[in-house]
Amino acid sequence: MKTRGSLCFHASLVWELATGRKRETRRVVKPHHYEGETPHCPFELGEELFVKESFRLERLKNDLFVVYADDSRYYLGAYWRGWERYIKNNLIPSFYMPREISRLWLRVLDCRLEHLQELDEAGARKEGFEGLSEFIKFWNHIHPQKPYRWESNPLVWVLELKVSWWKGEPDG
Repeated sequence: MKTRGSLCFHASLVWELATGRKRETRRVVKPHHYEGETPHCPFELGEELFVKESFRLERLKNDLFVVYADDSRYYLGAYWRGWERYIKNNLIPSFYMPREISRLWLRVLDCRLEHLQELDEAGARKEGFEGLSEFIKFWNHIHPQKPYRWESNPLVWVLELKVSWWKGEPDG
């Protein structure tokens, strides 16, 4: 089983993933996903993916902590001494999160193709939203470019996911 993949998530969706309310995610099909005329899913069924989220590093006396966007903390200790240069007051974008400090791992249960506008109310709830209109607003916020907006109806990968590991218990 492949375990090297990752997915970036907006901070507001990490809790939805951890509690199981978000069980699907949609990702735009990109040109490098094609072999000839046919798109191929970039994820394998059963693959373990670590979740990347925004974070910052914080020092308290001689101890180093990772602070996630929701302000929860996790002790890193001496192992991360080389990361002191990243200690700042602002968040580091999720793209740069190393797997070692990810607090959430997901397993890919299914990968299928569909057009974005095939999503319905039930699908929006599987995405962790109250309804379709909330999903559309969020989608357009994180995909401001015309070819990826809801109105353009891009081809997307629909990944069905299950939490395989969470660092600590979600405690609301």
